[in-house]
Amino acid sequence: MGTLFETNQGTSLLFYASENHIILRKKKGETFSRPITLASDYFSDLTQTLYNGNVYYSYINDKQEIIVKNITENQSLFTSEDETISTYYYPVLTTFQKQLFLFYIMKNPFDNSYSIKCNAIFTNNIHFIIPDTYKTLPKISLTPLSEVLLISIYDDFSHKFILMDSSFSATPIGSSRDFSISQCQQHKQELEAMLQQCQKEISANTQENNQQIERLNQEILSLQSKLSIRDQLLQERKKEYDHMSSMLESAKTQYNELMQIANQYRQEAIKWHNKLHAE
Repeated sequence: MGTLFETNQGTSLLFYASENHIILRKKKGETFSRPITLASDYFSDLTQTLYNGNVYYSYINDKQEIIVKNITENQSLFTSEDETISTYYYPVLTTFQKQLFLFYIMKNPFDNSYSIKCNAIFTNNIHFIIPDTYKTLPKISLTPLSEVLLISIYDDFSHKFILMDSSFSATPIGSSRDFSISQCQQHKQELEAMLQQCQKEISANTQENNQQIERLNQEILSLQSKLSIRDQLLQERKKEYDHMSSMLESAKTQYNELMQIANQYRQEAIKWHNKLHAE
């Protein structure tokens, strides 16, 4: 499956990967030109974006390095081999505040943790740091808004949202729910341990009076009910991730609406300010 771009000059460009090749074909009307090979060391994770009227693309090559190029030059603008011997995943290109950014995930070879990196391709003095590390391989989704970049990061245990503003600083804005799947699992394990302890107490105190045995049985029933609720909550949290894309779109729409209202208030204030000073 390929990606079709409409450039500022009205030209359609089709990108796709075939085996270890990255192919470009120009489209005119309903016909495509002959394929042009842009790279022959492709391994995985082809991504493209438009920046300053040119198409830039990134991928992981057969040496497990991240490569960034544009379609008019063969020289790589970024190569991950300059950093560490880490393993790289999911490079994503995006434009924000007139800059071209590369986001990618890096696996630490010493403790097997994952972290998210961000590089400005053409500006070395811009550094954007996401300090969190992850025990399982996360995924990232980027949503450019009018004045901020919304970064969605999710793994097996949580789903976080971070805003990148015009000063290129990171601001966490919370998670999908304060009660994450990992917390559900932890509470479930705690309740199961309590249930086992209650069962041991019943076995060890079979000679005690019927009132104490009845109390322990009631505690077991209560714990089983809580376990059932936790299981339901765990399933609900998993289903929420299927709806995360719609949540992101809703957040984008609400943010843009608020920015539009704020701009209207700003213009109205400027109008009244100018009118008062003119008088």
